[in-house]
Amino acid sequence: MKIKEIKGEAYSWIDIYQPDDSDIPEISKRFGLGKFLVQDSLEARHLPKLEHRKDYTFFILRAYTAGREINATRVNELSNKISFRRALLVTPKINV
Repeated sequence: MKIKEIKGEAYSWIDIYQPDDSDIPEISKRFGLGKFLVQDSLEARHLPKLEHRKDYTFFILRAYTAGREINATRVNELSNKISFRRALLVTPKINV
């Protein structure tokens, strides 16, 4: 797992690159996220979602990334997932 943080005047952008299941407790505690939200963000086939919590809103987006030469048949082959809690970014391993 690699963590990169960029601090702005009114926000912090935190990129957590290639975390795995063993990183869930650390991510959850360090960034104040529910364990199950972190698990959802690491699940390769998880669909987009929006969840309102007491102190934050969490969402998972998918971005189309497959080239036309790829004969993709599953959602995780066509796109990569991005999860947010305010300005926290979790990116699982990207298939290139």
